[in-house]
Amino acid sequence: MIFNTDQGSQITGQAFTGTLKEAGIKVSMGGKGRALDNIMVGRHWRSVKYEEIYLKEYADVEALRKSLRTYFYF
Repeated sequence: MIFNTDQGSQITGQAFTGTLKEAGIKVSMGGKGRALDNIMVGRHWRSVKYEEIYLKEYADVEALRKSLRTYFYF
């Protein structure tokens, strides 16, 4: 399996990439400054943030996970 993403700081950090690698997932990143390399995934996460995450406050991580499950099911 390959996880393809941009080079955002939250994605390039060892905590994230290390977790993927430990799970046997290869990491693939688009070129720096090339927003169109991964436009569909970028647009998807923009929608998640603006339609779900930014509109709510979550009591804890489990509440966030439950809310995201509902969102994705929708």
